[in-house]
Amino acid sequence: MNDVQLAEDIRAALDEATAGLKVPAGAAARARTRSQRRRVGRGLLALVPAAGVVAGVAIAAHSGTAPARGATASPAPSIAVQTDAKVTRQVEAVLATAGNYIIATRATSGPGQVTTTYLDPVTGTTRSVISGAGGQLRRPDDNRPALWPA
Repeated sequence: MNDVQLAEDIRAALDEATAGLKVPAGAAARARTRSQRRRVGRGLLALVPAAGVVAGVAIAAHSGTAPARGATASPAPSIAVQTDAKVTRQVEAVLATAGNYIIATRATSGPGQVTTTYLDPVTGTTRSVISGAGGQLRRPDDNRPALWPA
Protein backbone atom coordinates (compact mmCIF):
# COMPACT_ATOMS: atom_id res chain seq x y z
CA MET A 1 0.00 0.00 0.00
CA ASN A 2 1.45 3.36 -0.98
CA ASP A 3 0.78 6.82 0.48
CA VAL A 4 -1.96 7.69 -2.02
CA GLN A 5 -3.93 4.52 -1.27
CA LEU A 6 -3.54 5.07 2.49
CA ALA A 7 -4.84 8.66 2.17
CA GLU A 8 -7.80 7.47 0.11
CA ASP A 9 -8.63 4.76 2.68
CA ILE A 10 -8.49 7.27 5.52
CA ARG A 11 -10.66 9.75 3.58
CA ALA A 12 -13.24 7.02 2.89
CA ALA A 13 -13.28 5.95 6.55
CA LEU A 14 -13.79 9.55 7.68
CA ASP A 15 -16.61 10.04 5.16
CA GLU A 16 -18.35 6.92 6.48
CA ALA A 17 -17.89 7.95 10.12
CA THR A 18 -19.29 11.45 9.55
CA ALA A 19 -22.05 10.57 7.07
CA GLY A 20 -25.04 11.48 9.27
CA LEU A 21 -23.55 14.45 11.13
CA LYS A 22 -24.98 17.92 10.70
CA VAL A 23 -23.29 21.11 11.86
CA PRO A 24 -25.51 23.45 13.89
CA ALA A 25 -26.25 26.83 12.39
CA GLY A 26 -23.76 29.50 13.42
CA ALA A 27 -21.08 27.02 14.56
CA ALA A 28 -18.43 28.63 12.38
CA ALA A 29 -19.25 32.11 13.70
CA ARG A 30 -19.07 30.90 17.32
CA ALA A 31 -15.75 29.18 16.66
CA ARG A 32 -14.38 32.35 15.06
CA THR A 33 -15.55 34.46 18.05
CA ARG A 34 -13.94 32.05 20.55
CA SER A 35 -10.72 32.13 18.58
CA GLN A 36 -10.68 35.93 18.62
CA ARG A 37 -11.29 35.94 22.40
CA ARG A 38 -8.41 33.52 22.92
CA ARG A 39 -6.11 35.69 20.79
CA VAL A 40 -7.10 38.80 22.74
CA GLY A 41 -6.54 36.95 26.02
CA ARG A 42 -3.09 35.78 24.91
CA GLY A 43 -2.28 39.31 23.80
CA LEU A 44 -3.24 40.69 27.21
CA LEU A 45 -1.17 38.01 28.94
CA ALA A 46 1.82 39.11 26.88
CA LEU A 47 1.04 42.82 27.34
CA VAL A 48 0.94 42.83 31.15
CA PRO A 49 4.52 41.54 31.68
CA ALA A 50 5.78 43.75 28.85
CA ALA A 51 4.19 46.79 30.50
CA GLY A 52 5.86 45.80 33.77
CA VAL A 53 9.25 45.61 32.07
CA VAL A 54 8.73 48.99 30.41
CA ALA A 55 7.69 50.53 33.75
CA GLY A 56 10.73 49.01 35.47
CA VAL A 57 13.09 50.36 32.81
CA ALA A 58 11.44 53.79 33.02
CA ILE A 59 11.82 53.85 36.81
CA ALA A 60 15.43 52.72 36.60
CA ALA A 61 16.19 55.33 33.93
CA HIS A 62 14.44 58.05 35.90
CA SER A 63 16.23 57.24 39.14
CA GLY A 64 19.58 57.67 37.41
CA THR A 65 18.85 61.26 36.28
CA ALA A 66 19.94 64.44 38.00
CA PRO A 67 17.80 65.69 40.89
CA ALA A 68 15.08 68.22 40.17
CA ARG A 69 15.61 71.95 40.77
CA GLY A 70 15.60 72.88 44.40
CA ALA A 71 16.37 69.35 45.50
CA THR A 72 19.68 68.67 47.15
CA ALA A 73 21.66 65.66 46.17
CA SER A 74 22.34 63.35 49.08
CA PRO A 75 25.57 61.39 49.21
CA ALA A 76 25.39 57.88 47.83
CA PRO A 77 24.90 55.24 50.50
CA SER A 78 27.98 53.21 51.31
CA ILE A 79 28.02 49.68 49.98
CA ALA A 80 28.64 46.99 52.57
CA VAL A 81 31.24 44.52 51.36
CA GLN A 82 30.53 40.91 52.29
CA THR A 83 32.91 38.01 52.03
CA ASP A 84 32.10 34.85 50.10
CA ALA A 85 32.07 32.89 53.35
CA LYS A 86 29.46 35.20 54.89
CA VAL A 87 27.22 35.00 51.81
CA THR A 88 27.62 31.21 51.75
CA ARG A 89 26.66 30.97 55.44
CA GLN A 90 23.60 33.16 54.85
CA VAL A 91 22.47 31.09 51.85
CA GLU A 92 23.02 27.81 53.70
CA ALA A 93 21.08 29.16 56.71
CA VAL A 94 18.12 30.03 54.49
CA LEU A 95 18.31 26.74 52.61
CA ALA A 96 18.48 24.78 55.89
CA THR A 97 14.78 25.54 56.36
CA ALA A 98 13.92 24.11 52.93
CA GLY A 99 14.01 20.50 51.82
CA ASN A 100 14.86 18.56 48.67
CA TYR A 101 17.95 20.37 47.47
CA ILE A 102 21.62 19.57 46.91
CA ILE A 103 24.50 22.03 47.38
CA ALA A 104 27.16 21.76 44.68
CA THR A 105 30.50 23.52 45.10
CA ARG A 106 33.41 23.61 42.67
CA ALA A 107 37.03 24.27 43.51
CA THR A 108 40.24 24.16 41.51
CA SER A 109 42.37 21.53 43.20
CA GLY A 110 45.38 21.58 40.90
CA PRO A 111 46.50 22.47 37.40
CA GLY A 112 43.71 21.43 35.06
CA GLN A 113 41.87 19.75 37.91
CA VAL A 114 38.43 20.75 39.28
CA THR A 115 36.79 19.12 42.31
CA THR A 116 32.99 19.27 42.46
CA THR A 117 31.49 18.41 45.86
CA TYR A 118 27.79 17.61 46.30
CA LEU A 119 26.22 17.92 49.77
CA ASP A 120 22.77 16.71 50.82
CA PRO A 121 22.08 18.71 54.01
CA VAL A 122 19.12 16.53 54.99
CA THR A 123 21.12 13.29 55.14
CA GLY A 124 24.57 14.82 55.57
CA THR A 125 25.83 12.82 52.59
CA THR A 126 28.65 14.26 50.49
CA ARG A 127 30.17 13.13 47.20
CA SER A 128 33.20 14.52 45.41
CA VAL A 129 33.97 14.25 41.71
CA ILE A 130 37.37 15.25 40.38
CA SER A 131 37.70 16.15 36.71
CA GLY A 132 41.19 16.24 35.31
CA ALA A 133 42.86 17.31 32.12
CA GLY A 134 40.84 16.69 28.99
CA GLY A 135 37.58 16.54 30.95
CA GLN A 136 38.24 13.01 32.26
CA LEU A 137 36.51 12.20 35.54
CA ARG A 138 38.63 10.61 38.23
CA ARG A 139 37.85 8.95 41.49
CA PRO A 140 38.65 11.15 44.49
CA ASP A 141 40.54 8.30 46.22
CA ASP A 142 43.09 7.70 43.45
CA ASN A 143 44.68 9.39 40.48
CA ARG A 144 43.61 6.91 37.80
CA PRO A 145 41.29 8.36 35.13
CA ALA A 146 37.84 6.85 35.00
CA LEU A 147 36.37 5.23 31.90
CA TRP A 148 33.81 7.95 31.16
CA PRO A 149 34.26 11.58 29.98
CA ALA A 150 33.01 14.55 31.97
